[in-house]
Amino acid sequence: MAAVDFEKMQGDIAELKALVNRLLSVGFGGNDKPTQAKEFEAPMTVQEASLFLSVPVKTLYQKKNIPRHRKGKRVFYFKSELIKYIKEKE
Repeated sequence: MAAVDFEKMQGDIAELKALVNRLLSVGFGGNDKPTQAKEFEAPMTVQEASLFLSVPVKTLYQKKNIPRHRKGKRVFYFKSELIKYIKEKE
C-alpha cells in the first residue's frame, strides 16, 4: 500500500482551487450570475433561436424587429438580445 503524501495533496488541492476560480472568472460558473470577465456570448443559429423563443423559423425570418445579425448569407442571434427583446414586449 502506497503512503499518502499530504503535502502533495494540499498542493494539488490549491491548484484545483486556483483553476476553479479562473474558470469562474471567465464565465464557466454553471449559473446565470454575471461574472467578472464574461465577455464572450456564442451566437445562436436560426434553429436555436426558434427553439429558444418557441416560434417557427419562418416567423424569425418574417419579423424584422427581432434583433438579428448577418454575416454574408448567415443569420444569427444572441440570447441576451432576444431576452431584452422579450422584456421590451411585455
